[in-house]
Amino acid sequence: MSAFLLIVLGSATVALPAAADSSARESRGLAYYHFLLGALSADEGNVERALSELGEAARLDQTAPEIRVELSDVYLRSGDTDKALLHARDAVSHGGGDVEAHRSLAEALAATALRSEVNRERLAEAIAEYRKVVELGGGDPDTLTVLGKLQLQGEAPDDAADSFRLALAKGADVAQTHLLLGRALLRAGRKDEAAEHYAAVLERVPRQVEALSNLAILQEEAEKWPEAARTYGDLAAVRPSEPTILFHQGVCLLRAGKAEEAVAPLKTATEMAPANTGASRALALALRQSGHPAEALQRYSDLLEASPDDFYLLYEIAGLREGREEGAEAAELLERALAVAEKDPSLKALAVPVALRLASLQLERKQPAKALSAVERAEGLGGGERAETALLRCHALLLSGDIARAAKTSAEAQERFPGDVRFRLIDAEAAAAQGDFHAAEKKLTEAIGQAGTTPEVSLRAAQIWSRRGETERALAVLEQASRRMPEDDSILLEWGGTLEKAGRIDHAAAILRRAIAANEKNHAALNYLGYMFADQGSNLEEAQRLIEKALALSPGNGAYLDSLGWVLFKRGRAGEALDPLSRAAELLAGDATVREHLGDVLAAVGRRTEAETKYREAIELGGPRKRIEGKIRHAEEGK
Repeated sequence: MSAFLLIVLGSATVALPAAADSSARESRGLAYYHFLLGALSADEGNVERALSELGEAARLDQTAPEIRVELSDVYLRSGDTDKALLHARDAVSHGGGDVEAHRSLAEALAATALRSEVNRERLAEAIAEYRKVVELGGGDPDTLTVLGKLQLQGEAPDDAADSFRLALAKGADVAQTHLLLGRALLRAGRKDEAAEHYAAVLERVPRQVEALSNLAILQEEAEKWPEAARTYGDLAAVRPSEPTILFHQGVCLLRAGKAEEAVAPLKTATEMAPANTGASRALALALRQSGHPAEALQRYSDLLEASPDDFYLLYEIAGLREGREEGAEAAELLERALAVAEKDPSLKALAVPVALRLASLQLERKQPAKALSAVERAEGLGGGERAETALLRCHALLLSGDIARAAKTSAEAQERFPGDVRFRLIDAEAAAAQGDFHAAEKKLTEAIGQAGTTPEVSLRAAQIWSRRGETERALAVLEQASRRMPEDDSILLEWGGTLEKAGRIDHAAAILRRAIAANEKNHAALNYLGYMFADQGSNLEEAQRLIEKALALSPGNGAYLDSLGWVLFKRGRAGEALDPLSRAAELLAGDATVREHLGDVLAAVGRRTEAETKYREAIELGGPRKRIEGKIRHAEEGK
């Protein structure tokens, strides 16, 4: 009902403007009588009678804007937007600055603009009329909200945001207006501000789906991984049947470094949407990172069966196999990945790094011929200009015993990469391999001098001597390096390890303690000292404390779990040792020592058949046959 009608109903008489004569006054009075009947009929839902009475009122008084406003409103409610617009324009033409006439026109324009397809010209008119209403003092919260929505439709999100802010200041519904502000700011590309308003919505309505969804996406785009994971979790609680939400929650948990927590939502997502390979791959990665490599491998195997030539999948699984010390399996997967990359031009940039990684792995496996083959493939793919390629070629030639070619390759590389000290180390190793220790020492001294106070070259120099069985020379290099860099824990760790291999346990322990004092977070030094004590059967309580500290710094580390199991076994707590050693055996499936340790513990708890199996696996993995076969015989005799 119009404001004019409310005035009529609240008064005993209707005050009419002065008329030129009594006939005009009578005509206008009759007009307002019909107007009143029409308005009441409209309120009662009798559209046909309302239009009839209002039409008669308009005929009798052809200038009153209030009648046209009411006519326009009734036509608008009945769905006849064209007639609504006609009467609204008539109301404005007669009403001038009448705010209700402009509001009526704005509403009619909006209705015609948004009928089936958006009429941009009409929409612009509607926005202009709503602005006029605000200018005339009609900017109540509802009007401002409608204006903002139209501005959003008109691709003016910044203007819409201003309208919504003004509506909020004037008392509009807080949660709803913050939601609209979030939409507008998101459309305007003002994502940080949008996120703030979506968060404001959730403070009042925690389960509001649009706010949860958009806030989660914004947090994910901003790489706010923990926040995004929490928001996706809240959204999943509201929409538990949507696997995509769980997938994103799991991915964000992964990116936040919470792989263990990521497993549950990703498992559910894959169960709900088995065809979503992205979720399956994310789950495999989460299982891998959370210390469940066997289950991860099963997931990867299923994926690989469906996509046997997926380069990225092959590369991921190779990394998992390599981490489990399954070198042969990792190499086979890298071979397959490289073959795929060589055939696919889009993967050309990745082919060389894969070839070089394959070469490095084959060197670790003491397979120089295969390493050289991988290097040649890298060169054929354009990797010949890399220093890393030449360096791997030199190492493969040295390992194969072709010292002359290794030296020649190094000389050529030094012409192309004159500042790379690593080739001086190749020259030194070549000289040592030929028995010229004097020349080797000279070249190593030059390389160490060139490197200055960086430890890497000294470490490599010591390793060169260790590989040649020249332990004393290795120890001399490390002792000299420690004098130059007394607080470098990497030098101290290498020195302590070399002393331990030489059987100088007390001296090794002292140096390893220095490494830990220099860097109390050096988990490798903590584990080394702890394992050394355990292997010697001495200082077992301290050994356990050291290993537990290492595990706290590097959770899920397979080598450290093996150390923990071993020290527990040495302390007579074989039952407690089973869990860490079983986990270590899963994480380091290719490690013979871990298998042997697990066999020892199984035998100690009376599970001799299982122990025999682990012992045989250890032999297959390259463990010392004679010693382990003795353990197998002992296990058989104890049955």
